[in-house]
Amino acid sequence: MTQRQQTAYPKLEAHFTYAILSTRYHPTENERQWAASISQPIARLGFLVQLKLVQRLGYFLSPSEAPSPIIEHIRKVADIHVKPTSKQWANYQRSGTRQRHITQIRQHHGIRRFTQHEHDWLRQIAETAAFTKEAVTDIVNVMLEELVHHRFELPGLSVLERQAQQSRHQVNDQLYTGITIKLNTAAKKQLDQLLSTQASSGTYSDWQRLKREPKKPTNKAIRSYLHHVKWLRALETQMPTLSLPTAKYRQFMLEARALDAKEMRDLRPNKRYALAVILIRSQHGQALDDVAELFIKLIGVLGIFPSKKT
Repeated sequence: MTQRQQTAYPKLEAHFTYAILSTRYHPTENERQWAASISQPIARLGFLVQLKLVQRLGYFLSPSEAPSPIIEHIRKVADIHVKPTSKQWANYQRSGTRQRHITQIRQHHGIRRFTQHEHDWLRQIAETAAFTKEAVTDIVNVMLEELVHHRFELPGLSVLERQAQQSRHQVNDQLYTGITIKLNTAAKKQLDQLLSTQASSGTYSDWQRLKREPKKPTNKAIRSYLHHVKWLRALETQMPTLSLPTAKYRQFMLEARALDAKEMRDLRPNKRYALAVILIRSQHGQALDDVAELFIKLIGVLGIFPSKKT
């Protein structure tokens, strides 16, 4: 599935039925009258094709880029008998007539042209969205919603994707740094040791030990399990508290879990330390939940709080 399909970015249909053409690309009587003032048939057809495409897509396409079923439908409805050749479309493009038509359509529909001046505005929207959303497609969709709301002509999808990626990188870096600056020297040293292959038994790092999901303890294994929880607690007490949007916390946690010790060491320090802190917090929280569940089960088994007799 392509990025265009995953986002809400408007696209042309893959197939054109009569129902689609007659409901989405059919020039109205008023639109045909508006175009009637254009004497040249090719230019009149080009005007109507661009009009219906921008109404449907939110951005302009050259008539030469339009699918032939759309052109044919509009040509027949507008009673234009000439079938344009590629050379005639090229002349329409070069003559400046197409650009004049675009200007007229923008003015008539109140479409605001997206220029370099609007990039700062769009960047702020993308950065705001990136604080609560991790997927590039989700950030792009937020930008699309704002562009449509403010009646801007849509820039290319690649422009939106680049901005979403840049904003996500910048926001994530801010979040990583916000966690890392809270770490003192001793805590950083502890995290470095966690990622060292010299740790533990020498066969695997303590990072692997941290990532390993411990099985919920049985009565026989409870001593070993509580020792593991104690080890997690010793790590967790040195870590700063976290205040992250839920989507970011989950994404960072999953990314940390997917990386091995070497891959973690290869990361930039602020990201490496931040991901380590997040995984420690996550694993410690899960372990406490498991201990609480075990405690509740033990209470039930021992009958400490028997149910009242009726």
